[in-house]
Amino acid sequence: MTFDEALKFFGSGSAIGEALGVSRSRISQCRAAGGFSYSQQCVLEKASGGKLKARADDDPKTFPPDEASPKAVAMEGCR
Repeated sequence: MTFDEALKFFGSGSAIGEALGVSRSRISQCRAAGGFSYSQQCVLEKASGGKLKARADDDPKTFPPDEASPKAVAMEGCR
């Protein structure tokens, strides 16, 4: 999921922070970094009841925004 998808669902950075158990400043850092790690996305997927979907290719550490995104990495999904 992208940062904007999470923000639209949860409604605020504070609500995302609550779901992840982190501060608003950490959420701001995630936004500046280009989004959430895959593991953070998994937490948000569960917190959204599956309405948001974690995608490895949205992890900025896996595929930085300035690089062309190769095919999505096959993942087994969130556990």
